[in-house]
Amino acid sequence: MRTRKDVNALQEGLSLHVQNKFIPIGEGSISAITDKKGEHIGYVLVFKDLSEKVEHARLLREFENTRVAALIEGQEKERSRIAKDLHDGLGQMLNAIKMNINTLVNDKKKAHDISKLMDEAIQESVRISENLLPSKLKDFDLATCLRSLCKQLQETLNVSVVFQQSGDVPVIEQNQKVNFYRIAQEAINNAIRHARTSTISLQLLSNQNQIKLIVEDNGIGMKPVNDGKPHHGLVNMRERTEMMGGKLTIESDSKRGTLIIAEVPITQTEKTHVY
Repeated sequence: MRTRKDVNALQEGLSLHVQNKFIPIGEGSISAITDKKGEHIGYVLVFKDLSEKVEHARLLREFENTRVAALIEGQEKERSRIAKDLHDGLGQMLNAIKMNINTLVNDKKKAHDISKLMDEAIQESVRISENLLPSKLKDFDLATCLRSLCKQLQETLNVSVVFQQSGDVPVIEQNQKVNFYRIAQEAINNAIRHARTSTISLQLLSNQNQIKLIVEDNGIGMKPVNDGKPHHGLVNMRERTEMMGGKLTIESDSKRGTLIIAEVPITQTEKTHVY
């Protein structure tokens, strides 16, 4: 006679070590074995081999990461193209117009006013171009770029943006540097646009195992958009973090503000430090 029951504890995430190979298992059951006298003499455990399911999930994640990486790379190339057009096209045209204002306008006061407006337009085009493709990302380390971002925003907006660094941040690939910068940029911009914040703290922490970027504000928290879906900016931050093999954590409260943490493992074998 046999009795049988489901083993609910045996779920995905468990594995058996068979012939020097780990086999993922799940959906297990156990059956008691009894002899002719009805005494228990053992048990039979049955598991479902989840190797194909786990491999399929791995391939899907790999495909999704590749798709997201290609999408983000395309976005960065488009940003680069627009930034170049602003700098080399619109910027040059505005400067040419400014140089000819005195010739075209007889009224000196009016010429001065127009020239002032042109200066503001030129500065705005430079600001937009720099925001689309910060030149410092090519020449400086991540910490320097983030410190510069905070300083720039604090000087132009009525918001306190404080940067702190802890640990020696390793030299990372250019695409990773861009991803970290965009995550910080998006988090800060969201806090300024939507959270009514007056203070933003950006921290860059690192050790031998991971880099952690923390953005915290004292605003009113984040509200879901009308259709209940997450903000596009949050999706972008999460995709960039996961593409680097990391994890994004978001905590938001109307009384305490918003906390965003991007944790990314350091994978390079040789770690060169920036001093």
